[in-house]
Parts: sequence; C-alpha cells; structure tokens
Amino acid sequence: MEEFGQIYKRESEKGALIKVLVEANKNQNKKQEHEAMDLKDLETKIEKMQKDNEAQAKATKEQIEKLQKENKELKDSKEASEKKLTEFTSGKRSGEITAFVDKQIEEGKVLPANKESTVSVLQSLSDEKTLKFKKGDVEEPISPRELHQKGIESNPDIVKLEKETTMKTKEGGKGSKIEEELKTFKKSDESDSTEDEQKLDHIVKERISKFTKDNPDKTIEYDIVLNQVCNDYPELEI
Repeated sequence: MEEFGQIYKRESEKGALIKVLVEANKNQNKKQEHEAMDLKDLETKIEKMQKDNEAQAKATKEQIEKLQKENKELKDSKEASEKKLTEFTSGKRSGEITAFVDKQIEEGKVLPANKESTVSVLQSLSDEKTLKFKKGDVEEPISPRELHQKGIESNPDIVKLEKETTMKTKEGGKGSKIEEELKTFKKSDESDSTEDEQKLDHIVKERISKFTKDNPDKTIEYDIVLNQVCNDYPELEI
C-alpha cells in the first residue's frame, strides 16, 4: 500500500511536470507566432515604405522634369523675344542711320558714292555715351556714332566745293593747279610712303588748313578731302 502511494505520487509529479512542459511549449509557440506576426508586419511596413519612397521619388523626378521643361520653354521664349527686339532695334537703328546719310547727301555733305561706306562706318560705331562733347563751357556725354555724325554735319557742301574746285582747275589748267598745291612740297626720304602718297597727303593737309582758316567754326574730315584730291588728280597713285 505504501509502495502504491509512492508510485502514485511519482506519477502525479510526472504528470504535473508534463503539464508544465506542455504549457511552457504552448507559451513558446504563442511567443513564436507573435514574433512571426510582428516580423511579417514589419516586413509589410518596410515594403510599404519602399513603395511610398519609390512613388515619391518618381513624383519628384516627374516634377523636376516638368520644371526643367517649363524653364526651357521660358528660356526659349525669352531668347525669341530678345531676338525679335534686337532685330527690331537693329532695323530701326539701320533705318535712322540710312535716313541721316541720305539727308547729308541731299545737303551735299556726303558724296553719293560714299553713301555705303558712310553708313557702314556709322553702323560699326557704338551708341553708348562713353565720350564727352564740349558745348560751350558744358561737357555733354555723347556716343561715338553721335560724335561722328556731328563731324559729318559740320562738313561744308562738298558737292558745291568739288564743282568750284573742278571749275578752277579747268580755268587755270590742271598742270598749274597741282603745281600750285605742291609748291611747298618736299619729299621725305625717311617716310615709308611713296612720293605720290606724300604728295596726296600734302595737298589734303593744305586744303584742310585753308578750309579751317576760311571757316573757323567748321571742320572737315581728312578722308573726305582725300577722296576729292584723288578725283582731282587720278595720276597720283595711292
């Protein structure tokens, strides 16, 4: 009887132990299930975050591309507008210069044969007022083109002057005219210019000196007088 009691006791203890182990195993399984669920949930969240990030990156890229396209369109539009404005301004400026030269031709201050070269020179000069022009006691800002135009406007009636010179040449004889203009000429052996070039330069300077003396309030350009002298004496080669 005592032996049976001991056996029962041992079996009871064994059963209790098994029960504890089973319960512990159940708890372990539940824990693992919870951990598996937590891991899966975490993976789901990570996957969702990755998709959200990819979608955001795509949206950002599309927005950047859209902005770049709009920026290019604005830049192209600006360049087109600036080009049209430049063409308009250039055309207007060209028209003003041509009109100015035509007026000077009408007044005899520019020879018709020199129209193209005069327009070309004025076109090449800047309109920026980087120079100073003295008017009385006051200095006014002036552009290179405006200054050159003032020089042309101050020219005498070249056509009339040329006719008068031609008539005097015919009356006095061509030979005597050139001899008269070269009576104070002296050839320079130190100059790199030819004798004819030195003679032309001498006559031009003499005529400018005489013109300035007769017209102290006016000026005349060297090239204009040189052109006149070349027409008067074509035998002098440049």
